[in-house]
Amino acid sequence: MIEKLAQFTDIRCCLIVGGLSTKVQEVALRSMPDIVVATPGRIIDHLRNSLSVGLEDLAVVILDEADRLLELGFSAEIQELIRMCPKRRQTMLFSATMTEEIDELIKLSLNKPVRLEADPSLKRPATLTEEVVRIRRARESNQEAVLLALCLKTFKRSVIIFSGTKQSAHRLKIIFGLSGMKAAELHGNLTQAQRLEALELFRKQEVDFLIATDVAARGIDIVGVQTVINFACPRDVKTYLHRVGRTARAGREGYAVTFVTDDDRSLLKAIAKKAGSQLKSRIVAEKPVAECAQLIEQLEDQISIIIREEKVEREARKAEMEIAKVIYFKVQFYVNKLIFFCEFQLL
Repeated sequence: MIEKLAQFTDIRCCLIVGGLSTKVQEVALRSMPDIVVATPGRIIDHLRNSLSVGLEDLAVVILDEADRLLELGFSAEIQELIRMCPKRRQTMLFSATMTEEIDELIKLSLNKPVRLEADPSLKRPATLTEEVVRIRRARESNQEAVLLALCLKTFKRSVIIFSGTKQSAHRLKIIFGLSGMKAAELHGNLTQAQRLEALELFRKQEVDFLIATDVAARGIDIVGVQTVINFACPRDVKTYLHRVGRTARAGREGYAVTFVTDDDRSLLKAIAKKAGSQLKSRIVAEKPVAECAQLIEQLEDQISIIIREEKVEREARKAEMEIAKVIYFKVQFYVNKLIFFCEFQLL
């Protein structure tokens, strides 16, 4: 986003996150970029271990999604990073919620802060159409078929689907792929490079569906998302609003469809009441659901084979990494031994 905004200026930006090459990042930091976008752990790693990388010329620190950073366990890293920063600086802290932990961080990082609130109430976009698909107890085993039928017949492009687990997201991605639908997945089992690739594919509309866990629910702004489908019912109003907030942005129209089982009906009613949502009921016809259920049943063997092959591939890759590690330490041992021998001979 920053690169796009700054493309006609001389402002230079670099990305410092885990999962990408540290050497490339080190070179980028040494080139003195104007803006550095980073995760706390990786930037601290560079400050500790990379030569000629420091914060002496830092002018502005921005802590974005501060509440989320604390939820993910970055409290110690943020505090350490703040202590590394020069005292003469401007600090900006952005947070969707104000908790006790955020107040403590404010005391640590800000000096005489000015607080600005943008629409502090929990509100949904006025251009958002919200619907609910009821999954009755007898149909719970066919929930995947209901989703597939809905995406084949109605919501065909620019759709984000939120699943409850990483395993569910991956399985849905396989089902969509075997059904001839272009989909990408976004969850915690992927590397940083794989996540960025999935987002780019969806952003460029090379895939029609992004199947994600809540890792994608915040901080991601993709223009033109037409529909959000909550395959797994959100557990609270904050999660609901963050998910459906991926569509109907900047005055555009959008749809949010939430699947709800009989067990979660009262929960969704409470969420809708807090959010001020008027949920319309959407009926998915039985015939396409039955056809999709039959299709998924026929695909089960292929799904199992794919998951099994992926597991074997992961284990093989892990074994290769372990072997490479052993070889590296052995080589290092003999190199150190040789250096010691040469130094001894020189004496």
